[in-house]
Amino acid sequence: MVLLVRLFGIVMLLAGLSLLIDPDFIIDWISNQKENTWLYSMAIVIRVVFGILFLIVAKQSRSPLIFKIFGFIFILAAIFLLFAGQDNFQHFISSLIPEIQPYGRVSGLLAMIFGGFLLYAFPGNKAFKKF
Repeated sequence: MVLLVRLFGIVMLLAGLSLLIDPDFIIDWISNQKENTWLYSMAIVIRVVFGILFLIVAKQSRSPLIFKIFGFIFILAAIFLLFAGQDNFQHFISSLIPEIQPYGRVSGLLAMIFGGFLLYAFPGNKAFKKF
């Protein structure tokens, strides 16, 4: 389970790096995919899975309370998306992209910080454990 959180941290670091280098790549991809049912479905499924995962591994982390909070936020976001429906999800994405596009690099930096935190919270080697 911890391995999944660490892999998610690596994915967040890479996504953040991609946003820092070329924010339009990810933002345009999301914009082009917003009408696909799988994007809406995956938005819900990923939030539920990682919400439950964060709640399960919280005690093993360096910051159990933070992981519990993120776990509940992910699950609540999934429930909100489920009740909002796909049409409202598409409308939300359509209205959000023009607003957030100028801040793509800032979003990338925040994603990298979050990914780094996930790796820090579950150290896998002795070099991290010294801190």
